Amino acid sequence: MKSIILVLVSLIMSFAFTSCASSSAANASSDEVVIKTETIQCGMCKDRIETSLSEQKGIKSVTVDVDKKETTVVFNPKKINPDAIKKAIAAVGYDADDVEAESGAYNDLPTCCQKGGH
Repeated sequence: MKSIILVLVSLIMSFAFTSCASSSAANASSDEVVIKTETIQCGMCKDRIETSLSEQKGIKSVTVDVDKKETTVVFNPKKINPDAIKKAIAAVGYDADDVEAESGAYNDLPTCCQKGGH
């Protein structure tokens, strides 16, 4: 009976260690960047950025905080980097840190999504 209990405890401990190790390995392939997106104005801006970035290869999650005017992106650094993420935000029509919005994309935004558009 003692040997059965020892085997069960051993298996449980082994499983717990394996789960923690694989979870750490998954997190090791992710980075997070917070990008100032000062030009976002509303929920439509939020949706536009989140949808566009989530279609990019290597992006794991995107959260836009309209009140803080920040975009938080979790990404795989082997597939995409912060500069490419900023350019992708600019391509949608929004400033991203020091990268200015592409003028054509900005001009295509609804009026409420443009600077001072409220």
